[in-house]
Amino acid sequence: MLELYDINMVEAAPSQLELKRDVLSLTRLSIQGLAVIGPSITVAILITGIAGVALSATPLVFIIATLAVLINANTAIQFSKHISSAGGYFSYVSQGLGPKIGIMAGLYQLFYQVPNVAFLSLWNGFYIGAIYSFFTGMSVSVYAMLGIAFLTILFYFAVQYIGIRTAVNFNYVTGLIEAAFLLIISFAIIALSGSHNTASVFLPGPAGLHGVGLGMIFALLSYGGYTTVVSLGEEAKKPKETISRAIIFTVVLAGIIFVISSYALTVGWGVNNMSAFAALPLPGFTVVDSKLGIVAAGILAFIVLSSNLNAVNGQMVNVSRLVYRMSRDGVLPSSLGRVHVRYRSPYTSLIFLTMVSTVVMLIAFFLVTPLETAVFLLATFATVGTIMVHTLANAAVMNYYRKKKFSTLFHGILPVLGSVLILYALYASIYPFVFPFYIAPIALLLWTLFSLGFIFVFSRRHPDKLQEVGKFSL
Repeated sequence: MLELYDINMVEAAPSQLELKRDVLSLTRLSIQGLAVIGPSITVAILITGIAGVALSATPLVFIIATLAVLINANTAIQFSKHISSAGGYFSYVSQGLGPKIGIMAGLYQLFYQVPNVAFLSLWNGFYIGAIYSFFTGMSVSVYAMLGIAFLTILFYFAVQYIGIRTAVNFNYVTGLIEAAFLLIISFAIIALSGSHNTASVFLPGPAGLHGVGLGMIFALLSYGGYTTVVSLGEEAKKPKETISRAIIFTVVLAGIIFVISSYALTVGWGVNNMSAFAALPLPGFTVVDSKLGIVAAGILAFIVLSSNLNAVNGQMVNVSRLVYRMSRDGVLPSSLGRVHVRYRSPYTSLIFLTMVSTVVMLIAFFLVTPLETAVFLLATFATVGTIMVHTLANAAVMNYYRKKKFSTLFHGILPVLGSVLILYALYASIYPFVFPFYIAPIALLLWTLFSLGFIFVFSRRHPDKLQEVGKFSL
């Protein structure tokens, strides 16, 4: 039988009750974040939403979106210089706005990260079915797609069970391959486009400023994986230096890939025909197939599959560390904070996450049809939840630095601007209200009421624990 450490075992050395320290370098953290962003997913498939409103200005949109993401990432960058914790934003908000608001942030993280794992797993099943149909012309049963989604969750439970180095090393190798391949095929398409290359794509063009603005809101969602880096604060080397740098490198690398790839697809398809491009079900594959052939399109299919898996991997890292830290801080049951004696992985939080994410995925699968709608409903849950967390974090960083060396730009202007951007993204993602997507903000409201009740009861029953919430940092 495997030996397992419980956080309540007083005879265990403190170092054996914690996650493994000093195992992740700046390079691995940066590529981990890039791999979880999964730029090939946007380039190959999801770029249609951006191109549909921005048209030929799609590359310009990604330039603006990269700057906007860096503005919003400023909060995590500023906090990570002083706080290194697996709790991530839960710990940041706790130290910035107090433990009660910190618990609220942690519960909001659970609200979006569990559906996010379910979404990404179900999306992987849907993607494999769609790409199989693209290459063969044959349809795939939705139950086969569900089976693939279930295997995806189980696979990454196993990968992370045996330790963070295994999980990050997988993302590191596949993330490097993904980045290299996207750049290679993009430059090849640009070279083959000849006289169709133009700088006009870096101007608003026919879409105008309104179209560029809408496209930027959609593009912001493409950068979501950079926050994964934050939850690795207890396992990174020199975390108070490397986490902030890794966030910057991750966003900038993703931005470079998005701009170059979107430019290649735009000039490769035709700047004056982007409405038709936006109507394609798999636009990246269509352009790569027409310019570079079926072999290149086939390789891209495997790259996107790998990217899907990296995204699931990263989100499971994120939420398992959150559950672990909230358990260690006494907010969640202590049994969820156990660490494996050999692998030093938060195995009980991984088990919990796997079970709950599977249940959420099954509920969406059986209650919402068609499958594509179920997938994007889960994505909407993830979107509205993460925006609430970032809004609280932006307020927290302003208050946290109020008693330190306050910078008007980094601790005042940028957090406010970041909140404005993401709140507008929230508005754009749920309005106009369309069934079933308006279920997500309704569920968020109900979750908020539940969270307030939870915090009220917790603070009354455990005033001693409340004072220690979110305080841990290396």
